[in-house]
Amino acid sequence: MRFIKLFIPLFFIVLLISCRNEHVLLGCCSNPAIDEAVGNGHIYVPNIFTPNGDGINDYFTAFRDFNILVIREMKIKNQDGELVFKATDINPNDPSEGWNGRSFGLFYQGIFSFSIKVETSDHTVKSVEGKVCNYPCSEFTDLKV
Repeated sequence: MRFIKLFIPLFFIVLLISCRNEHVLLGCCSNPAIDEAVGNGHIYVPNIFTPNGDGINDYFTAFRDFNILVIREMKIKNQDGELVFKATDINPNDPSEGWNGRSFGLFYQGIFSFSIKVETSDHTVKSVEGKVCNYPCSEFTDLKV
């Protein structure tokens, strides 16, 4: 069975727009998205999100096919290695359960490390790691770099 990623074009468009912007954060466009098989399932984790409140890519989360049952744990760390977000037992494909780009009540623009542990229907448990850019694409009064 071939996995169809209907959500990729939206992230791809955001990435292209961001990469053409002269003020894009250094390293955002060179971070690869995660797109791989896990057990009998498939997971996609974007490399950029734009938490600017427009309803498009406002949350960072993992996307999956029907064989990925749950995100057992998601951790986001800043460039100093400090944990800025942690969630357990969340539903993949539901962005509202992911990270909204805030830490300690403020938006922080930058490159963050993530670790996402998923479980599949064949009982495979695997962690995927990578980097994600939090790039709001607008000016927030509480934005920190």
